[in-house]
Amino acid sequence: MGIRVFVSHHIPCNTCRYCLAGHHTACDTLHSTNYDPGGFSQFIRVPKLNVDRGVFLLPPELSNDDGVFIEPLACVIRAQRIVNLKPGQSVLILGGGISGPCHLLLAKALGRGHGVRDRC
Repeated sequence: MGIRVFVSHHIPCNTCRYCLAGHHTACDTLHSTNYDPGGFSQFIRVPKLNVDRGVFLLPPELSNDDGVFIEPLACVIRAQRIVNLKPGQSVLILGGGISGPCHLLLAKALGRGHGVRDRC
């Protein structure tokens, strides 16, 4: 068995005006770096830039099952940071994809939101 890693599917340049302003999702480089053919493949081709900036070793205590949550949870953490969710504010989660439950659990874990409860 090889070394377990997480590979970022998109990498920002960190030098353009968008990146420098903290708006990495608007970066042109972010939209042009992607592995091929996709994340559910047994093998993928990873662009050199992604290897240089987007490969992270997985700690031994992190299971493979937990490791699959790195990317969706990172998006949720970023979203809640951007909206500056604070204790006492209401939280409304629409949709049943992976991000919804992650938003719910993160808000509850951080004591954010008001009356955050699972109504699935």
